[in-house]
Amino acid sequence: MSGETAQHVRLVESLIEAIQAQFASVPRFTVFADHRNYGRATPQSISGFRPDVCAFDLPTTIRVVGEAKTHDDILTERSRRQLSAFLDHLSLYPNSFFFLAIPACSVARAQRVLRGIANESRDRVPTTILKFQTGLVKRAQTF
Repeated sequence: MSGETAQHVRLVESLIEAIQAQFASVPRFTVFADHRNYGRATPQSISGFRPDVCAFDLPTTIRVVGEAKTHDDILTERSRRQLSAFLDHLSLYPNSFFFLAIPACSVARAQRVLRGIANESRDRVPTTILKFQTGLVKRAQTF
């Protein structure tokens, strides 16, 4: 996570909090994050991209991937490929979920990108957009 902006760090923290809260009742649910508090417990790469957050239970019945994107970053081609890879991976497993944390001003951009990469298998993955507004996280939409 070195070299990340303060905003990106806050977005990752909001992802961790939202995922932990949603799956708090799941036994043996483990969160890995690309965050200083997680040390070496970082997510493994998925198709050459490392997500900001990855979580699952043991034995694995639930898979969760979370990604944080800043306002400008959400529109890059790399982000489109990355989000596509994460959704493709999750589409292979039942009970998979995708979370995207973005600044509140970026909801329309995020929705546009997600619609642009949509296909039949990716659309089966429940996707939640978390909009971050200085100290406050709200669910913008679940696809």
